[in-house]
Amino acid sequence: MYMNYNEFKTKLIDDLENKLNNEFDISFNKIYKINESYDAMTISKDNIGININLNKQYRMYLDNSYDYAYQRAIHIIEEGFRNKPNIDMKELYDYNVMKNKLFIEIISIKSNIDLLESVPYKQIEDMAIVYRFLLNNDNGRASILITNQILHTLNIDENTLHNDAIKNAQIINPMIINDLSEVLSEMMNEDYSTKERIFIASVADKIHGACVIAYKGFMEQASLKAGGDFYLLPSSIHEVLIVPDNGHFRLEDLQVMVKEVNENEVDEIDQLTDSVYHYDHKEQLFELGEKYLQRLNT
Repeated sequence: MYMNYNEFKTKLIDDLENKLNNEFDISFNKIYKINESYDAMTISKDNIGININLNKQYRMYLDNSYDYAYQRAIHIIEEGFRNKPNIDMKELYDYNVMKNKLFIEIISIKSNIDLLESVPYKQIEDMAIVYRFLLNNDNGRASILITNQILHTLNIDENTLHNDAIKNAQIINPMIINDLSEVLSEMMNEDYSTKERIFIASVADKIHGACVIAYKGFMEQASLKAGGDFYLLPSSIHEVLIVPDNGHFRLEDLQVMVKEVNENEVDEIDQLTDSVYHYDHKEQLFELGEKYLQRLNT
């Protein structure tokens, strides 16, 4: 018999509670993550919490069966505790230790309004820098998003957090700027040349690499690659494109391209913004493309 979302959620919660047999603490809340939010059932034990995305489980039920969604939830819980990061809670609240694990991510303000109410951040045009602690980097990056509550517990101010995070991020996640044609040639195992020299920038592990635009020295290095002023296109949260402002590209065309790529090729969870940005190397000014045009016309 078909179940609506509330009926499914009630049954799944009851079945999971019976399966777990009071060995875990169970709570329910709304989880806000980068570019997404969902209803969560949180399974906790020994300061480790595993979130079950109830909205996602319901989609699994609709696409497959209730038993499939239930078994997947059990698998998430078992795997989550089996592969839990080794966290020393005393270290977590010792800033002198944790500041060496700091790194940054850059996200859309518009797509993360609710999330940004609970975390410290620094605005760059229509984007926001947020801060994380790296827990381990062995099997994918495990990290903790720094919330206002964590910041208060650490007893530091936002400027200290920002400056330390920028400095340390460049150590543990160094930036890389490559010629796009060379990257494509390597991926396709054949010569792939482009009419215009376009560059792609990210971090070493290519995870949330768009953050490089906040690194010290990035704009200057990108300007050297581009031969002066450039447009910056946020192809995703993982990388950005550097397009020389040499008169061969119109801002309006680039804006259309970014919007179309986001709509047709980039998963919503991986999107940064639909905006195009511009860097004026003489003024050392990074701004939205439309602001640049307005400045030119005044």
